[in-house]
Amino acid sequence: MTTLPLPRLLARSLCLVLALFALGCVKSAPTSYYLLDSGQPPPQTGTLPDKMLRLGAVGLPEYLDRRDMVLRHDQSSQLEVAGLHQWAEPLDKGVHRVLREVLTPRLAFGGYTLLSDSDAGEHTPILLVDILRLDGDFNANSSLSARWQLRDRLGVVLAQGLFSAEQPSGPDFASLARSQSLLVQRLGEYLANQLAAALQIRSPR
Repeated sequence: MTTLPLPRLLARSLCLVLALFALGCVKSAPTSYYLLDSGQPPPQTGTLPDKMLRLGAVGLPEYLDRRDMVLRHDQSSQLEVAGLHQWAEPLDKGVHRVLREVLTPRLAFGGYTLLSDSDAGEHTPILLVDILRLDGDFNANSSLSARWQLRDRLGVVLAQGLFSAEQPSGPDFASLARSQSLLVQRLGEYLANQLAAALQIRSPR
């Protein structure tokens, strides 16, 4: 059996203690979770309008197809994935939920019930939304870019376009979640106006 010299033994023991301490710190660091907010009151019960429109599943680029929040530094191509700051639901589901909550009352006024993609058959007009970018940085701007299409029950494109906007953000992840919530709300309001024109829905007074 080989006996290590005392200095080497102490150095090895110190490394082991530091490694265990670092592991303990990582394990004890809490994960924070965030939700996108629609800014809308809870939906009211009542009779649903007869005409139907589906909101299809929201598409995401691969870099956003994760629970972790994504930072983009200095509006560059440098991204940072924040492992300890995560969305409380898949991001595509969160964007879908906020869009439904923003669009539902506007479309109901025009006689349309907005359904999720799984609530209706294939032969229902559908709104398709693909998120191209949704990220931001501290004390800078959050940015949202999206592509959309409105198709009739036969798949014919009735309207389509691009949306892009920025929203100031604050010094932490909670402020990033708020600014990105506002961006998705703005996307919903923009889509409501586009759908009103395409479907000839008059605006509420």
